[in-house]
Amino acid sequence: MDDVQQDHHDLRLTITSIEWERVWVTIAMSFSRPPEADVDFLIYDVLRAYPLDAVAVSDTEHVARINVTNFRNRQQVPNGSWRFMTILNGERGPIASYPLARAAELESSGRSYLYNQNRSTYVVNFGLSQDDRADVIMRTYQLNRPAPKPKENTHTGGNRHA
Repeated sequence: MDDVQQDHHDLRLTITSIEWERVWVTIAMSFSRPPEADVDFLIYDVLRAYPLDAVAVSDTEHVARINVTNFRNRQQVPNGSWRFMTILNGERGPIASYPLARAAELESSGRSYLYNQNRSTYVVNFGLSQDDRADVIMRTYQLNRPAPKPKENTHTGGNRHA
């Protein structure tokens, strides 16, 4: 088992692009070398993890497509700060990072969706962790404001201009 752990120690995963088509976000990821293992992808935060469907396009390149408004059980990606993580042969693998020289690109990679008569919004944005690893974090939030209270009818029925 130590040989397996050692074998993946130097393996890195980098997000190479984030592209949107309406509610679908496509995340392209590249390993630093071919992983010599079965690979699964997850998004995870501190307490939750969800599998991602990712397709291998080469020995090192994978693409995940996420419908952010219909992610799981017809629900949007839950509120949270999500990292992209791999599982290699059942063991935790690398977490996706992003090239620091291109970090400013992440700011324009987000989307927000207004609905419910403009009283609700669903926000998806991307950023980097504040540690030395520079993990990519996808932040998702649903924000709501209450409907305005109906105004009281102040009309008395009379004509005051008489």
